[in-house]
Amino acid sequence: MKGFLNRITLVLSLLLLGFVQPALAQEDVDGRNVFSVNCKSCHLMERNLTGPALDGAYARVQEFYGYSDEETTEWMLAWIRNSQAVIASGDEYANKIFAEWNKVQMNSFISLSDAEILAVIDYIRYWDDETKYPSETPEVAAAPAAGQQTGGGSGLSTNLILLVLVVVLLLIALILARVTNVLGRVASAKEGEKVQEERPFYLNKKFLTIIILIAVGFLGFKAVDGAISLGRQQNYAPEQPIHFSHKLHAGINQIDCKYCHVGAERGKSATIPSMNICMNCHKYVNKGPSAEFKAANGLQGPGDDTSQIAKIYAAVGWDASSQSFDKSKAKPVEWVRIHNLPDHVYFNHAQHVNVGELECQTCHGPVEEMDVMYQYSQLSMGWCVDCHRETEVQFATNGYYEHYYEDYHEAIKNGEIEGVTVEMIGGTECQKCHY
Repeated sequence: MKGFLNRITLVLSLLLLGFVQPALAQEDVDGRNVFSVNCKSCHLMERNLTGPALDGAYARVQEFYGYSDEETTEWMLAWIRNSQAVIASGDEYANKIFAEWNKVQMNSFISLSDAEILAVIDYIRYWDDETKYPSETPEVAAAPAAGQQTGGGSGLSTNLILLVLVVVLLLIALILARVTNVLGRVASAKEGEKVQEERPFYLNKKFLTIIILIAVGFLGFKAVDGAISLGRQQNYAPEQPIHFSHKLHAGINQIDCKYCHVGAERGKSATIPSMNICMNCHKYVNKGPSAEFKAANGLQGPGDDTSQIAKIYAAVGWDASSQSFDKSKAKPVEWVRIHNLPDHVYFNHAQHVNVGELECQTCHGPVEEMDVMYQYSQLSMGWCVDCHRETEVQFATNGYYEHYYEDYHEAIKNGEIEGVTVEMIGGTECQKCHY
């Protein structure tokens, strides 16, 4: 009897876990983040993109079948994981969607866990609930280095300010020299002394000394500033072989940066997106935005034609008419690199994105507003060091630091410190960034 009760208890426990675990998993998984990385390249919530708008998608499935919440969630779970399998099963609504969208196949997400897909379903269902999903517009951190210019700004350059300062100082020196000379001549005449013949100001020894000192200081400054600025290219915006608008893709279409720049979460380099990633959408999107749409949204480049997308097809050897690839015709796109650090500098994107939990805009600026990509920040040593000195680490709530820097954890609990900066955990040590 006891063994029978134990078995009954075990079965009930497993059943209970079966119901509780998905709910707990959804709490642990950020549905918006999973959606942004896996779905946002093809789907927006409020308007169609490569795939249909997802606002109300949950309710549409529920209304079509008259399903309960549990049945609707189960259907969407199967659909997101492998839509082609659901279509092949003869499911009426799945085939209806497939036909309406010209039989464009949706990607399968068999690599996602149930918890991740359930979190996405939850996000689709409640995405406009500000209490659960507050505004996702990232804030661009202020540049830590004083005097930093942003791209497209109208601020005076350092050289122009310096030139104006030199001219003003030179004029002051000339005026003072002239006043001193006149007062000296007047005093000499009043005392009955012989007044020497006035010489041109440019032959005055004091004036020449001042000019030499200013020239030496100016040339010295320019030499040091030139050496420090060597290799820096803030505001650099080269012409690319394919006109790619971040404003259109990351801004208007809200494609997550990390969907294309896959290395940002995985390693040192964010990487230039492969053309295969472009083809995920442009295999079906073969025409650019209209001239009217471009004018209304401040976009540049040719309108209405397919010239830029045709360059993508040429790069991968895609024949749009036959819907087939010819690898023999594929050729690499010679992108012009914009952000480039010196070889002796180590920077790891994954460390900043995963552990630091920084938004791309913190360093790269408002990318979602850039029709032509340019280097927003200085990326100088002083700029990085200032950021490390001032920026607080996501410390107390970050599992990465859970078993490290125990003294700081204790100090935060005791109220001795409010936060931990990057500098406090060694972020300004030379060997952290230099080999």
